[in-house]
Amino acid sequence: MTRIYREGRKLLADFNVPEKVANWIRDGMLKFVSVELLRDVKADTREIPWVLDAVALLGADQPAVGILKSLSLTMARSTALQCRERVAFSRDNPTTGDKPPMADPTVSELMARLDKLEIEKKALETKVAEGESFQRKYTELQTQTHDEKVQAHRKAVLAVFEAPIKEKKILPWVREKFSSIYRVETDDVLKVTTADAEQFARSNPNPDAPRAPATIGATDPNDPAEKALMSVRTAVRSAASDPMNKDKPRDVLLVEAFKAQFRSDPDVAKGWQSAPGTVQ
Repeated sequence: MTRIYREGRKLLADFNVPEKVANWIRDGMLKFVSVELLRDVKADTREIPWVLDAVALLGADQPAVGILKSLSLTMARSTALQCRERVAFSRDNPTTGDKPPMADPTVSELMARLDKLEIEKKALETKVAEGESFQRKYTELQTQTHDEKVQAHRKAVLAVFEAPIKEKKILPWVREKFSSIYRVETDDVLKVTTADAEQFARSNPNPDAPRAPATIGATDPNDPAEKALMSVRTAVRSAASDPMNKDKPRDVLLVEAFKAQFRSDPDVAKGWQSAPGTVQ
């Protein structure tokens, strides 16, 4: 045996044999191959699972050479190695060519089946990995899309308060209170509409909001805005003198007074909403 090597899961070997033996192989006198393996071989401090111990070429008929008592030509047999057991594999059908197979059909079939299963396993692992990658990217895309949707909707809802605050029709605390009540900073903002924000802004006007020049300083008792404002200021002064309201901010008292005034006199409330310079 001049060379032993492996191709995938196949163990192969090259041999240098006498010309006469080569002729017997070509003539079909040596048609079969057999290998002998040692299992769990102890070599110094190592234990080797398998060791190739012998290779035999087997013939169908007794060759016309007296020195070959049996129908085999055995090469490189070792008797010095300690092993748990000795295993032999033989091929029962004839072979052709310069490289006879080293295993019987059962072993060859098993090895081929293992090779196929290994290929299928790798293909399946690849598909699973691709599926996991796709699922991960899909989840990331869903999360990104959801986050973008939440951010865009939150921006649209809060934008309702920008112009009224800039025009001082409502105070900034109205927006902060709305954000707290409706949980605008969470995903719950998707349940809130811009109509909710507009209604909240209308319900919390700035009592000291600037009015149009035509009504500033007006003293017309028939002006609904002036009429409501005068009534509210009177109510605020009365409420502020009440010890129970000593801790309430003035703007809260104004809002409560406006609400009470509008509830008691719907016509004044309607006139206030239609007056120039007031929150619609």
